Amino acid sequence: MKTLATLDTLFVSLDTARWPLHGGGVFVLDPSTAPAELTFDVFTSHVRRELPVLTPLRRRLVRTPFGLAEPVWVEDPDFNLDRHVHRIAVPAPGGSTELRHLVAKLGDTPLDGSRPLWDMWFIEGLQHGRVAVFFKMHHAYTDGMGGLKMLSHLMTDSPESPPEAPRDRWKPDRVPTGAEMLVRAVPKIITQPLRATRAITGLARAVIPGRLAALLRPTVEDGPSERATGAPFDCPRVSISEVSPGQIRRSMGWIQAPMSDIQQVREAFDVTFNDVCLAMVAGSLRSYLSERGELPTGPLTAVNPVNMRDESDSTEVENKFSLLVPLLPTQIADPVERLRTITSGMGRAKTSLKRSGTNPVENIFDIVTPGAVELAVGVLSSNMAPDIPPVFNMCLTNIASTRQPQFICGARVEEFYIMMMQALGIGPVCAVVTYAGIANFSFTTNGDLVPDAQELADGLQNELRILLRAATDLPAGGSSTGKKCVD
Repeated sequence: MKTLATLDTLFVSLDTARWPLHGGGVFVLDPSTAPAELTFDVFTSHVRRELPVLTPLRRRLVRTPFGLAEPVWVEDPDFNLDRHVHRIAVPAPGGSTELRHLVAKLGDTPLDGSRPLWDMWFIEGLQHGRVAVFFKMHHAYTDGMGGLKMLSHLMTDSPESPPEAPRDRWKPDRVPTGAEMLVRAVPKIITQPLRATRAITGLARAVIPGRLAALLRPTVEDGPSERATGAPFDCPRVSISEVSPGQIRRSMGWIQAPMSDIQQVREAFDVTFNDVCLAMVAGSLRSYLSERGELPTGPLTAVNPVNMRDESDSTEVENKFSLLVPLLPTQIADPVERLRTITSGMGRAKTSLKRSGTNPVENIFDIVTPGAVELAVGVLSSNMAPDIPPVFNMCLTNIASTRQPQFICGARVEEFYIMMMQALGIGPVCAVVTYAGIANFSFTTNGDLVPDAQELADGLQNELRILLRAATDLPAGGSSTGKKCVD
């Protein structure tokens, strides 16, 4: 039995029937590289074989009554792999569009809280003999980097058979009763005031006095007092990020881009990979909102999770991240100027995050109990939703995978996309997975607000083309001063 960490508990507390906080990964495989036919039974046997190193997959969530303390993970005595691994066929003609729609539909299905919070589908019927694997898991288990670390156990560096199966030392737990969970909560209740004091002290180092909203809107010491980043609930009202009162209906969109193209832009303008991705997102959203007459006069507010793992964090996959809140200067017409503005703001935001020496996400949710958070979210996700401003206009996260091709049951992984959760008030989510020389971009949206997420994904492709052209047109020496682009 294992108590959930603060961030893991956060995702349990924020989960509602309308806003289920699960995400997933989509792998498109080429079975022609496999030494034998890749069937559903072969795949299921492979997952069963790797269960000893897929540690979280046999853990079931048990909550503390009234949310008085963190839930716990128990090794589920009733675990049955066959209840989690499923077989399905994509509708004809089996192209990318049909796969996107199927994954979005599967993503809308709620997870069963009476068993471990994950499901996996073996998807057949794709064009050119391809198959796909869709893995769906609650965010309480892990974040993007942790999930990738866990799923890497299903992959190998070559099509050959994997080494000998790991030894299974797993032992089921007895599921604690509600009364036992309340007894476990007593130390938490007693120490809550002390922990809250420590958390508030940590927050004070990151907060401008008198302005909690400025927690994630730092400025630079001894520098200009210009706005460096955004802040929660301080966003322009645009349709893509309105808080919908209904059940979430996901839409998925994705593209692939050569890493060499992004690298060319990085080197030409002396920026980071993340800066280029943010600029691509800003350009796509600018085009989307302009076409609908919604382009605001000021920037959009994004949220950008930052991996906080040490190199020594080699086994645990629990959530470990902090947040940056960059401004997306969609009001700027010139794509290169947008990129420069993003780079400047991100540099200052990163400096401030390091200087604060605290993780504001963990500190905020160490002050209140999980039950208090659940109560607040329940109110916010009620019929009041249309009156609530968005927390952020969108989210961008990027995950670095291996540079070498990977194989599942001998089948080469050709594409790898992320289906992100749709959290209350956070708008569209763009995820980037870098893998084998390719950047795999995916957009997950609320289908009631952005009916076809592929429009946003296609906008990324167009923005990268514009930035590439600008990088190519740079004079020797790399200065873009005075050179304007047309978006």
